[in-house]
Amino acid sequence: MAVLHVYDFDGVLADSLDDLIYRLPALEEEEVVLAKLSNALSWDLDGMDQSSQRILLFQAAATILNIPIEPGPLLEHCRASAGMTPWFVLTARTGWHGTGRVRAFLEMHDLQPLEIFSVGRVRKNDQLLHLHEEFPNHRIVYFKDSRRHLSDASSLEIANIEVVPVDRKEAPQDAEALYAYTRDVMERAIGAISEG
Repeated sequence: MAVLHVYDFDGVLADSLDDLIYRLPALEEEEVVLAKLSNALSWDLDGMDQSSQRILLFQAAATILNIPIEPGPLLEHCRASAGMTPWFVLTARTGWHGTGRVRAFLEMHDLQPLEIFSVGRVRKNDQLLHLHEEFPNHRIVYFKDSRRHLSDASSLEIANIEVVPVDRKEAPQDAEALYAYTRDVMERAIGAISEG
């Protein structure tokens, strides 16, 4: 049976920093910097939850400041197998800058997947089911780091989908340090927009 690989992006091909930033609990104090950057970009994010606002704005700021995404634990595995099997990226990243940073990361590492699936706030299982329907004669190997998504994908119980857990390669980060880093990046982006 032919094989195809599906790589989660954050925590697998790339480091998990952006995912950690997204998962931070909402803080009242951060609303000010989120509003300032949103205004600087002329974005109306009213009604969107704070975690989604934070990650969309952080990704825009990181793009403005040319902050690269660091490699994750399976980048070299992907590079080694890329020419031997069709492969895909399955990511929750959405937004212009979020998906642009995925493409920039892949280009920087000279990798070109068959497709990039940016599913946002939709379950990744739906995309795996779609791949199963498109490639019924392939063994689909899904490399994933999130425990919640692993259990969701494992519950599919489809014979040709194999879920492979990946240990995240990340330095321990405390919430306070992540908030400070995120705020700093956003404030520097606001400054760059003001000067530009």
